[in-house]
Amino acid sequence: MGESERLDLGKLAKEIVTNRLKDVEDAPTVAAEVVKKTIVAGVQATKARGEDPHLTVQDVVQGALLGLILIEKDVVAATTAILGRLSEAAQEVHIDPQEMLTWALEGVAKLTPLVERDVLYRIRVAADKQFMGVGEVFDKLCAKEKAKT
Repeated sequence: MGESERLDLGKLAKEIVTNRLKDVEDAPTVAAEVVKKTIVAGVQATKARGEDPHLTVQDVVQGALLGLILIEKDVVAATTAILGRLSEAAQEVHIDPQEMLTWALEGVAKLTPLVERDVLYRIRVAADKQFMGVGEVFDKLCAKEKAKT
């Protein structure tokens, strides 16, 4: 299945977040649950088609965070909530949690051209506090995204 035939789970995650979480007080936590469920369903479908689930995880995380940006919710809190739910998702779909964490961070890093450096810095600090060493990985992923622009 080619790129154009792939399910656009990033768009789906963004639509769910923007349509259902605008008036939700704890949107970051609810968004993390949406991301977890979407990743599990998406990865299962991707694996059933014999495809690499890497882009599925990346797209879902990026889409959900884009939705949160659009409805002006706390992207830093959402990122840490999402990262906190990844080990559950990884266990459900039998993927190495570290690998899934890296894929998710790639999705977060894709926000580099869209958010202020301060937001990226706060995401880096919060993620590194949650998972020691992740901040350095996130910096490299953001630099890679910035080089594309």
